[in-house]
Amino acid sequence: MIDIENYCVCKQRYMNEGMKNLKEVEDLTRQLEEKDNLIQELRMRIRDMLLISEQHRSILGDEITNRKRLEQEVKDLKVQMSEYLSVRTRGAGSVS
Repeated sequence: MIDIENYCVCKQRYMNEGMKNLKEVEDLTRQLEEKDNLIQELRMRIRDMLLISEQHRSILGDEITNRKRLEQEVKDLKVQMSEYLSVRTRGAGSVS
């Protein structure tokens, strides 16, 4: 014959284990969802950083081009100034 009290204790243990396992599954599911959200957020941040990096490279390229243009402009102005002073000094020397 089945011992009712022993049966109830065994059934309660089984139910407790089932609930414990269910809670563990729910906890693991929640942790996975949180990690998935974190991974998605990190991917978005990486994408943003890559966009910023690309923009920075573009701006840096523009600045380098602009600097080279300005350096050439300065060289050209130095040549013009030298030519101007050379013509002016020759002209002033011939007048005396």
